[in-house]
Amino acid sequence: MNPTNTENIGKNVNINNIIFSNLIFDNLPSGLLVLDSKGKVVLFNKTLQLLTGLNRNNIIGTPYRDLFKSVNQVNMADNKLQLTLLTGVSYDNIPPEHILPIKPLKFVQVSTQAIRNWDNSCCILGAIALFAKVIKAKHLRELEQAVIQAERLAILGQLAASAFHEVKNQLTVAGGFLQLLNKKYTDLQYINIINESFQHTSNLANDFLQLARPGYAQRKVCKINELIDQVATLLQGEATKYNLEIQKEIPPDLPNLLLDEEQIKQVLINIIKNGLEAMPSGGKLIIKVSDCPENNTLCINVIDSGIGIDEETKASLFKPFYTTKTNGTGLGMFISQQIISNHGGSIQISSQPTKGTTVTIKLPLPN
Repeated sequence: MNPTNTENIGKNVNINNIIFSNLIFDNLPSGLLVLDSKGKVVLFNKTLQLLTGLNRNNIIGTPYRDLFKSVNQVNMADNKLQLTLLTGVSYDNIPPEHILPIKPLKFVQVSTQAIRNWDNSCCILGAIALFAKVIKAKHLRELEQAVIQAERLAILGQLAASAFHEVKNQLTVAGGFLQLLNKKYTDLQYINIINESFQHTSNLANDFLQLARPGYAQRKVCKINELIDQVATLLQGEATKYNLEIQKEIPPDLPNLLLDEEQIKQVLINIIKNGLEAMPSGGKLIIKVSDCPENNTLCINVIDSGIGIDEETKASLFKPFYTTKTNGTGLGMFISQQIISNHGGSIQISSQPTKGTTVTIKLPLPN
């Protein structure tokens, strides 16, 4: 082999090793600053450039002391990286602005280390400053407080659910006697007002208790077409009463879903009842189901030909306690969204005033 070629191969291998080493340094998750034995910056990796905003092309090859000429740090004797280079002593948890002339950085701390030979001889060849992202004790305490607060809220939720159970029991007793009074004293107009107030409070208790139930309790494989048939049959009487029609467009070969049947029934009942109530002058409500294998979802569209919803109302429908009904609790759509979300799905509303409303429920197909 030609000696000249051998030399070139050796040079290429050496150059490739240097390039690869630089790539390793640049891809470190921490910032890296390296000084040689004379205090000159020989390495300033890409991570440190992104972290500090300093241009490494203007820094590499520069004496470390010169970096601080533009700031009011005349005394370099207390600089920890400089001390590491001179004495070999390592330092931890140093603010980054003490190592480089930069603005204070949050969640970043610096450690210094002397560079020695493999035999750990006394000869110091340089110094390293490692800039690492950390979570300070203060923020750890904040995280702990957040966990404690979440636990307290969970306990409060359980207590509130128990309290609402008791309220519900008392309302049932009082409501029963109120109905007896209403039958005996039909001429007392205030009884109807009291009765409406009791009914509203009872509905609120029911909705709150439903919200307090766990979201994954009764999941099982179910046939969505049979579930929709049950709900439609349940509401058919109410539809007929107001001269409304419920029409179903459901393919017979839909895949089975893993659902909590009672919760999905509650969602469908709430949405269909809203649709029926949106058609005071009569009309048609369509329940249309289709599966989209390419998106791995099943879509349930509840379409009414009612009065529609304006943009302002539509934007608030999923907010708790927002309602447009006289006796509404404002929790129906909020709970419905929570249930569908817990099933890994989504619920959307498309509507315009006088042009009806379409509520689209998307549920994931089983894998």
